[in-house]
Amino acid sequence: MKCEEFWKHYEEFGITKENETHLLDCAKCRKEFEAEKVLLKAVGGFPEYKAPETLWDRISEELTETKTVTVAKRPFTETIAAYVDELFSWFQVVPLKPVFGALVIMLVSVLATQYYYTRPLTSVEKIAQENKLARDLEETEQEYLAAIDKLSKLTEDKKSFRLIVLSVSAK
Repeated sequence: MKCEEFWKHYEEFGITKENETHLLDCAKCRKEFEAEKVLLKAVGGFPEYKAPETLWDRISEELTETKTVTVAKRPFTETIAAYVDELFSWFQVVPLKPVFGALVIMLVSVLATQYYYTRPLTSVEKIAQENKLARDLEETEQEYLAAIDKLSKLTEDKKSFRLIVLSVSAK
């Protein structure tokens, strides 16, 4: 006998020889059956309650009664604001709404910045970046050459100054 058949047979006929045999063979049903016995024993001490005769009439009347609900349309922004207020209603207990708003703005800023700097460059951006690097390199080379010229002039001036001093002192 299958477990489903056991429970159907048990509901209809109670404990029979077939049911007892199934309980001896099936640990799962035996465990459920023992739990049901404990439950029935615990509930069996309660007084039996009989519902009023009109209960089913009232229930069916409530179920068949049609109710009309009128929903007022709100502007989209008010709907979103109400949704956010409801979603974060626990913030009203603690005045943290401004702090939360600032944290959200900071988080979005950080994520946007990170995306901007880590995203792959387009071909136009790559060319622009290479051109900028080439200009920067050229400017650096020009500054380097200018510094070398300045240093050369200073050393030449020093040599000529020494020559003048030496010629004056020799006289």
